[in-house]
Amino acid sequence: MEENKRSNECYSIPYSIHSSYRLKTHVVLLLTICMCGICLLIPSMLFSILGLVLGLFLMLIWIYMGILKKAFIELTEDEITYKTLFGQKSIKWSDIANVETYCTNNNTFIGIISNEKLENQKNNFLTALFIGMGGGYSLSLPLASFSKADPEKLYSTIFYKANKEIELKLSKEEFYENYNKEENSGFKEVNEENTIDEGSYTIAFFKAFIGSLILGIVYGILIYETKVNFLIIPAIGIVWIFYSYSKSCGNKKLNIINKLLIGILCGLQVYVGLVVVLMMSNSSFVERNGILKAISICIENIIENPGEYLKYHLFGICLFFIGALNGYSSKTMRKIKKITMRKQNGFYIKKEQRFISIYLIDYADYNDKEEKLIVQVNPGTCLIEKKQKNILAYYIPEQVISDFDINTENLKQIFLSEKTYYKLDLGGNAEEQTYGYSSTLILNKYSRNIELIQLEID
Repeated sequence: MEENKRSNECYSIPYSIHSSYRLKTHVVLLLTICMCGICLLIPSMLFSILGLVLGLFLMLIWIYMGILKKAFIELTEDEITYKTLFGQKSIKWSDIANVETYCTNNNTFIGIISNEKLENQKNNFLTALFIGMGGGYSLSLPLASFSKADPEKLYSTIFYKANKEIELKLSKEEFYENYNKEENSGFKEVNEENTIDEGSYTIAFFKAFIGSLILGIVYGILIYETKVNFLIIPAIGIVWIFYSYSKSCGNKKLNIINKLLIGILCGLQVYVGLVVVLMMSNSSFVERNGILKAISICIENIIENPGEYLKYHLFGICLFFIGALNGYSSKTMRKIKKITMRKQNGFYIKKEQRFISIYLIDYADYNDKEEKLIVQVNPGTCLIEKKQKNILAYYIPEQVISDFDINTENLKQIFLSEKTYYKLDLGGNAEEQTYGYSSTLILNKYSRNIELIQLEID
C-alpha cells in the first residue's frame, strides 16, 4: 500500500521534460538583456565589453532554454541526464550519494552529489565558499527552467530512485538497520560537547586576522585601480572569518570577547582598504616616510578627520555588528528579534526564501547551542495543508512518533485514510496533501519535545 501511495507522488520512469519558462521569467530576461544593451551606450570600454558579453550570454540562454526549449532532464532506469547549452551530463543512480534542494539568488535547485564528488571534496575554506554559492554539486537542476514539472514530484522521484539503488547495494538486514534508522526517518545528534582548549581560539583569531589583512589590501587596491567599491571582497572576508572560527572551535559557544574580536576583524578589512587607498594615492609620500611611518600617519589622519571618511566608518561599523552579532543567541536578542516575526495560531514562523521554520516553543526560549536531536523525514511521508505558500497544518505519521519516542505536546492525534497522524494546527483549514520534500524535526534531546520544524515550500 505504501508503494502504491508513493508511486502517485513520483513520476513514472522513464521520464523526461524539456525546459520552459514562466511569463515572469521571460520578461525579466528580456529586460536584463535590454539593460545590457544600454551599457553599450556608456562611453566606457569596460562597461561596453561587460554589457556585450553578458547580453549575448543571456540571449543565448533565453533562446536555447526558453524559446527553442532544447534543454532537458531525463530519468531512465540507469541514470539521470541533464542537457544544457554547454553540454550534457549523466550520473548513474548507483553513483549518487545525496539529493537535496538549495536556493541561490532566489532560484531553487535540486542538487545531486555523486559518490566521487563527495570523496574528492576537500574540507577547506574554498570548498565551503564554493558550496555556499551552489557549486558543490555534481548536477544542479534549476526548477525555474522547468516550469511544467511539479517541483515536489520531481524531487521525490529523484530522491527515491537514488535511495532505491542504495537499498539494492546493501543486504536487507544492513539496510533496515543502518539506512532506515539514520536516513529514512533517522536522527543525528548535534551540538555535542567539544573539548577545545584556549589555543583553538588563538589559532582561529590568527587565521582570521591574516585573512582580514590580505582581503583588506586586495579591497583597497581594487578601489584605487577601478574607483569601484567591490563589496564582494569584505563579504568573502566575513565568510573566511566565520569559517576560521568554526573550523578551529567547532560547535563551542563563543563568549562575548570572541564575538567582539570577530566583529573587529570584520570591520578591519574596511580600514586596511582605506589605508591602502590613501597610500597608493600619494606614493611619493610613502617613499619619503617609509611604509610603517606612512601607515601610522594615515591612521592618525583617519582618526582626526572622521567626517572626511564617514562612508568608510559607516561601512566598517556595519561589518562590525554583522560579525559581533552573528550567531549571538542570548534570550534578550531573541526577544527583540521575535517582535518582527509572524505569529500563526500561537506559533512563531520564520521564513527565509522558500524555507520555513516553525517554532513550537516560544522563540525566545529556543537555544540552538543546546544539544538537540534531528529527525530527518523522507519526502512523501508527512502531510500538509497549505494555501498558496502558507503552511496551515503539518501531519506527522504515528510511525515516526513511535520510532523516536517523540513527545506529542502541541500535536493533536487524528485518523486519515486508516492511518494515524499527529497534527500541528497552524490555524488553517485546507485540503490535506502529501508533503513532497524532506522535512526536519528538531527535538530537545532530553524531553523529546519538538521545538522546531523546518520545511521548504514552492
